[in-house]
Amino acid sequence: MSKIMDMDFLNNKYVSNTVLSGIPENGEWTLNGFKLAYLIACEMSDYRIFIRKDSDIDSFNNDKIQEHLETVPKSYNISRMKFQEITGVSYANVAREISKSCDDLLTKITTLPNPFDPTNAKSFEKIQWFSKARYDDSKGKITIEIHNDMLPYFVVLVNYTKLDYKNIARLKNLYSARVYLICKIAQNRFNSDLQITITIEEFKNRIGLHKKYDNIPRLRSRVLDVVSDEINEKTDLNFGYQLHKTGRRFTDITLKVTQKANEKSKNTLNERVGYEDNYKEVAGKEDHLDKENRITILKLRSYGIKQDKASALVKIHGDEICNTGINKLLNEIDKGKDIKNVSGYLIKCIESQSNTPNSDDIQLAKSIADEIKQKKLDITLARHKEFDDYIKNNEQDILVLIMRYRKNQILFDANEINMFEYLKDVVEQYSDLVDNNLILTTKYNDEFLSYKNIRQVINELSVASNKDRIAKLKSSLSIKKQEYEISDGKEKNLVKKEIDMIQAEIADLV
Repeated sequence: MSKIMDMDFLNNKYVSNTVLSGIPENGEWTLNGFKLAYLIACEMSDYRIFIRKDSDIDSFNNDKIQEHLETVPKSYNISRMKFQEITGVSYANVAREISKSCDDLLTKITTLPNPFDPTNAKSFEKIQWFSKARYDDSKGKITIEIHNDMLPYFVVLVNYTKLDYKNIARLKNLYSARVYLICKIAQNRFNSDLQITITIEEFKNRIGLHKKYDNIPRLRSRVLDVVSDEINEKTDLNFGYQLHKTGRRFTDITLKVTQKANEKSKNTLNERVGYEDNYKEVAGKEDHLDKENRITILKLRSYGIKQDKASALVKIHGDEICNTGINKLLNEIDKGKDIKNVSGYLIKCIESQSNTPNSDDIQLAKSIADEIKQKKLDITLARHKEFDDYIKNNEQDILVLIMRYRKNQILFDANEINMFEYLKDVVEQYSDLVDNNLILTTKYNDEFLSYKNIRQVINELSVASNKDRIAKLKSSLSIKKQEYEISDGKEKNLVKKEIDMIQAEIADLV
């Protein structure tokens, strides 16, 4: 049974696990900029704290939140390889795309009610999301700094939401990514399938379409249907929508979200962790600990481990093994494991690391694995670029083939059939690209194409038989002969050349 609700749950700043869906922002996103912001939110997830759902958020002890926020880093590093993986950008273009994405991030401003005049709609407070962006090409590292005032919107949460990295990476449409985040967070928030009813205007604002697509048929065909198709095809959700009229105008939309039957729900902790219940001062009582130790203890505390036990775990096992234990816990949750006692399970994860290789061995193995992964990625990206260059160089002819395929038309024209045969050979030569989700630089109807799109066209496009082609050519020949009889001068000569070409083509097919 689906829950029916409005969007009020996204209006509270401590509900969403990412500002990407919870706060409307000024300006538009690029798809790669949005994905880079998502990667930053993932990097910050280790520093999240949770407030019990039944607590009074407005009266929650703000000093405790502020104390935690002082331990949260404001600068985060994203590797070039991870950026390439989630965006599908080739190595040749990655520096340019990183620059564009960083420009995108630095323009993001959130408008909120003025805290000193909250009831006055004309008063406001504007906050810049990110304060600095830096890229080191020699190290393949992107560094982003979060504006201090935005930290609470990234790390202070009511509920835990685990988002599958692969689902976001598969989405090639910005609005699909934004709608997916809204639906996924809502689903995790209420732990059920649901229907969300919202005005069309607010929906458009939420996904960055303010003052756009006022024409409902265009909104439906260019946004809603595209979003629905992509989410249903590429993610773990079934998504649908319904538009509602007030009088003669469409004014509201209902988003319908269900988990796919073959996807086990992975995104909800069965035991919510109350930060307020367990929080104690760490800095004051543990003077012998360095900053990293204190941050690790705060992380352990946020999962419900008591102060003394958290301190002992850090002292005995160190920060690295404790963080490895946290990652192991999150991986198990991601796989759908039903964990009733989160704190107890996390302690076991940490203590079990004692039997694993030492940190130097782990780091070396990780470094080798990363190097192998990078080499494989470089090879794939180089192959992808070669294929992309071929498609770009023959763009017009290939777009004609795609148009024929989309309109369920059969190929009759000799030039189109020749292009089809050439393309078929090229697609087979690059069959190793079939399992990647990299996009091409060529678009069809404002949608970026991929190797899989081209392969599907080649596999399913039909070519007319010689008999049918000859019949069509003879019909064209008859019409041209009639034109020849009534034409004169230069026009007559041109028609004669066309007749000769058709006759030659018929001769080739006989």
